[in-house]
Amino acid sequence: MTSKVIAAVSNRELEFVLSDKGVVAVAELLEDAAPRTCAALWDLLPIRGMPYHAAYSGREIGMVIESPARPIPPENRTIAPQAGDVLLEYFAAGSRGNPEPRTIVALFYGRDSVPMQLDGPSPANLFARLGRGQDAFARGCEELWREGADTLIIRRRE
Repeated sequence: MTSKVIAAVSNRELEFVLSDKGVVAVAELLEDAAPRTCAALWDLLPIRGMPYHAAYSGREIGMVIESPARPIPPENRTIAPQAGDVLLEYFAAGSRGNPEPRTIVALFYGRDSVPMQLDGPSPANLFARLGRGQDAFARGCEELWREGADTLIIRRRE
């Protein structure tokens, strides 16, 4: 079974900020392709937290966020993100060893990356794509991998 990843964009944009590094990237929401994911995340904004660099996925930073009130169904799923893709992984309570629902925003900043968990590939909803500021943001992600902590802010771009 194969699935085609759709990547239509909207007019709404997000800003992803690594505040300690002073880098900002702008992302367009893929509302036609992932309307429920975009709506759920939009309603949670702004979000601020501690990102982590992925251990298994490659060039990815992720951040656990508050889980939305309603589960986010699979839509526009992929296990083959490209640099600049922003994915959302939603794990229901009891799935993959999670006692409670868990939601992760994952930003991929380089090639040859696959969303992974300990037990293998983890398809995730592709809901946004970085544009302006992507190169500087990728350098900030690499620094996060080497140097450690920072603060990630996800907010609406007005």
